[in-house]
Amino acid sequence: MATSVGADLPSDNQTRLFSLGRVSLVSRSDLGDLSPRWDSLVDSQPVPNHCLKSWWMRQAAQAEPMYLLAMDGDELLGGLALEVDRWHGTRRARTIGLSLWPAHFDLVADPAREQEVCELLGQWLRSRPPFVFDFKGVSHEARLLEMIPEDLRIDEGHGSYAIRRPDGGMTEWLETMSANRRKDVRRAFKRLEAAGCQLRVVPPAGADRALEDLRRLQHAQFGDSSVLIPVFDRFRGAVEVPLRTGEAQFFEIVGPDGRTLVLDLWIRAGWRAESFAYARSPDAPAGAGNALLAYVVDAADPSIEELDLGTHHGTWKRGWAQLHRRCVDVRGAFGVRPRLVTRTVDLAVKALRFGRRMRK
Repeated sequence: MATSVGADLPSDNQTRLFSLGRVSLVSRSDLGDLSPRWDSLVDSQPVPNHCLKSWWMRQAAQAEPMYLLAMDGDELLGGLALEVDRWHGTRRARTIGLSLWPAHFDLVADPAREQEVCELLGQWLRSRPPFVFDFKGVSHEARLLEMIPEDLRIDEGHGSYAIRRPDGGMTEWLETMSANRRKDVRRAFKRLEAAGCQLRVVPPAGADRALEDLRRLQHAQFGDSSVLIPVFDRFRGAVEVPLRTGEAQFFEIVGPDGRTLVLDLWIRAGWRAESFAYARSPDAPAGAGNALLAYVVDAADPSIEELDLGTHHGTWKRGWAQLHRRCVDVRGAFGVRPRLVTRTVDLAVKALRFGRRMRK
């Protein structure tokens, strides 16, 4: 049985919330020297997610981070990473890193101590802390969903499509496609060859150059509608460490003059990698993006078992990936003021939508 403690531990910059035997749930504003252990645990999760890596969260969080950590003495067993802001005068707890579109969000737990981590986090949620809750991009398979109180609302969110990477690489993967799609990819490779283009992996030493090319190509392809350019500096800070360690990697197509025509950035956690940022030049041959995806299936690190195509613009991805990983959004509030604020805002939004319909 979990016991509420509620004792401040200022020397460790943390507050103890609950205990379960010798295991405690503490709240911290940063991971500090627990970061390497946390990152190792992220890699061991059922659906590893780079959005929960310490190097990503440090840059992606816009509000105050709140790490709810299950500790056995000095040993980190897992936890839940959130960010907290003020929303209409009340505290709001959100998926950490919303500014950089997290997906497949869940708690983190040592596989051997998962039950204890879940019990402590469940006790925290069942205590109904006075927050507005806004969890976006929660994995449909998340253990977190099993402990969400019934008075929080769960809605379908933006999921992603992923490729289960076959042992036979690109050749075997193409066999899962329709005949027309296979022809499209082969024609794209022939166009690239005829144009003198080259597909290649960008080495870590070329990461800075690739980032500038990505910014340039995003502007060329999307202009003012690019969602990446407004947050590019924050994104650049988030990928700095993984590009150096090999946990993030650029794949590109270059023309005969050496200019980059297509770029795709993949970021990995554990046995999964996600295509996070893509851009192409209007000068790239037709089908170049499809050819680059096929190349990634072949050229990515052999230990990567799943290639996630990301959550944005999902319709076209259905024909290229066999696996649909669903996500949900969780919303609600505990406490008198958070509930009142949530209901008031909901009513205001409904009234605004009704007014717009009446004016049409």
